[in-house]
Amino acid sequence: MKKIILGAALLGVALAGALVADQAAAPAAAAAPAAAIKAVPYPKDAMIIDDFEGLGVSKLKTGWYAGCDTNNLGSKLEPQPFKVADGGAPLTPGHSGRIFGHFGKNQAPWPYAQLSLDLKSPKAGIDISGYKAISFWAKGDMKNYKVTLVRDAVTDYADFAAPFFAGKQWKQVVIAFSDFSQPSDWGKKIPAGWKDVNQVKWGPIYNDVDFDMSIDDIALLKEVPVKK
Repeated sequence: MKKIILGAALLGVALAGALVADQAAAPAAAAAPAAAIKAVPYPKDAMIIDDFEGLGVSKLKTGWYAGCDTNNLGSKLEPQPFKVADGGAPLTPGHSGRIFGHFGKNQAPWPYAQLSLDLKSPKAGIDISGYKAISFWAKGDMKNYKVTLVRDAVTDYADFAAPFFAGKQWKQVVIAFSDFSQPSDWGKKIPAGWKDVNQVKWGPIYNDVDFDMSIDDIALLKEVPVKK
């Protein structure tokens, strides 16, 4: 199997920029408690993928899966089998999706650790080209993670992915499809396109370290919000 998990180096400047930006925005340790986060409902034309209030069954009527490799590289992941976690993002605070554990060494036969969702049952690609971005809420252990759009056209695991930062508090993440890219140094390169996306998955980037990441309120957006 070819390398599945992108190393931090493969995400290049985008990853470094995301980390620096979020760390720079983090409040000082002595700062006063932050005000409550205001959650704005998604627009009516958004495709709501899941809010984890279905206790493991998504809004698309597909199930969640959490897993990691068993290649003796040190990977460990909980919970297995997957079950939703109590507590969620401000928009739907009842439940969320959480995975935690240890991401294995970056060497053959290659590690993986991920929380994934098929977009159709049975698994098949669907056309999401009418949308321009994916949005979700995330929190975690102050590390960078990645979200991946798995396509039928990619047959060697060189999937289109983008980084995001999971801080200690829930924060909305919006990533334009145009910011997703394939690994720079391996895999067959194909044109970007979103008419055959069969799965979305989230997972760690940094190898041979512990990870702890939660997500909630996932949707596809018709427009990329303008940053104020």
